[in-house]
Amino acid sequence: VILGVPPLQVFARIVAIKHYLKVFSDTQDIHQIFVISQLLERNSTIQYHLRDVLKFLKWKSGHFSRMMNKADLNIITGGDLTLLPQLSQEAYKYTRGMVEMFTEEIWQESINNQLTT
Repeated sequence: VILGVPPLQVFARIVAIKHYLKVFSDTQDIHQIFVISQLLERNSTIQYHLRDVLKFLKWKSGHFSRMMNKADLNIITGGDLTLLPQLSQEAYKYTRGMVEMFTEEIWQESINNQLTT
């Protein structure tokens, strides 16, 4: 274990979250239509990644709720993955600090899971 560097699995989850936030934030992104179609077809890989996106957005709403409007908060707390593309552009935004804080939380969660199994 290298201190200060999250495991590859945690890092990959964060990269995927950032990727999907970017895809949804750009309505002209050609991947958005594909992701939405796969989500509606219940593609398990897409659902897995979007559950992580939702987890990030729930975390963000808990720590930075004043940066989100009421409609976004309702969609996020509702937990319906198919509604994620309907969020406002502001909901998809994040800062480096947010990502670092969330990474630490996911990392700690993975450590706790390893200790309990």
